[in-house]
Amino acid sequence: MELFIYGLKLLGDLLAYLGVLVFILLIIRFFFKNKIKDFVWRKMMHLVAFSSIIPLIYNTDNYLVSIIAIGYFIILFVIGLIFLEREEWFHDLLVEKYPYEIIISMTLFYLVMGSDIYIGWGLCLNRLIPLISICASGFGDALGALIGKGYGSKHWRVKGGDNKKTIVGSLALFFGIFFLTLILLFSLSSMPWWSILSVSLFMGLISMVIELYSYKGTDNLTLPLVNMGILVLYFYLITLL
Repeated sequence: MELFIYGLKLLGDLLAYLGVLVFILLIIRFFFKNKIKDFVWRKMMHLVAFSSIIPLIYNTDNYLVSIIAIGYFIILFVIGLIFLEREEWFHDLLVEKYPYEIIISMTLFYLVMGSDIYIGWGLCLNRLIPLISICASGFGDALGALIGKGYGSKHWRVKGGDNKKTIVGSLALFFGIFFLTLILLFSLSSMPWWSILSVSLFMGLISMVIELYSYKGTDNLTLPLVNMGILVLYFYLITLL
């Protein structure tokens, strides 16, 4: 029972965190609506969502509390947005591609976040695994989209891949994930430098491939799961050396 109460407290922390960032985004949207392209606005919202793992990791010492808080949040999120979906301004504000897109995509994303927390922190006893896999994936994906759509002209031509992806966008995703993983692991872990360098490089390269074969925004789900698996493998191998 205590876990559910602590989950409510953590939900409050999560809502406060998101509330501040969403408020800042709304101010930016209000003053620069005609200057910020729709895909940039969407990626700004994605970054806020991906970064919301920070209070879920650092504001509690129990992974179950984080998972319970995510469950509470999904319920509130779905109920609230079902009512807002009826409003025309809501679709324009969030730049939805189809009805209920935000509800579906964000519900699936937070379920993936909960899975990362359960496997990485709960089973593997390392809270850095979900933190880095989510943050690095979100940052790399956003950077790749911004650079790719803003400056990319040459597209991939690979069998079975999403050939709407640009080469420069994929490279931006690689460097985004590589450098953020490198920085976080050097700052927060005690792994040897060669291991940090290799896992950062491997995550960046694999993410390029996974993103290329992830269609219609599913990379927001596939990247955190795949990168979580890579980090689990590396942290396990380090214990054997």
